[in-house]
Amino acid sequence: MPFSIHWVVEGRVLYNRLTDPYSDDEVVTSSDEAVACLDAASEPVFFIINTLGLTSFPRNVVRAAQSVQRWMGHAQMRQVIVVSNNSAVRFISLLATQVQRNKVILQGSMEEALGYVSRQAPDIAEQIRPPAA
Repeated sequence: MPFSIHWVVEGRVLYNRLTDPYSDDEVVTSSDEAVACLDAASEPVFFIINTLGLTSFPRNVVRAAQSVQRWMGHAQMRQVIVVSNNSAVRFISLLATQVQRNKVILQGSMEEALGYVSRQAPDIAEQIRPPAA
């Protein structure tokens, strides 16, 4: 499957690894899963999205944006951390940062992303472990 959503720290740090091919339908399905996780959270959530394995993108930008907005604007969303070395993903993430008032942070590696979360939420730092591939 081209996406894998699971908790890195239950109820606090959500993780989604994207790989090719990531279709328009999978954007909707993964968004549904993310919303379900956020609905179950009792505290604001950091959402790490690892795009390092992604080289192609869904074609229906409007449909993707509508799906993503469902979790991006969720009441339990604290911050989105996008892990990417792709210039297109980084550009889109920078645009999202402007729209979402700095809810989106860019990192170049999982180590940087996990370190960022540890600094932002020291109360859970010891619980944070790199997600399984």
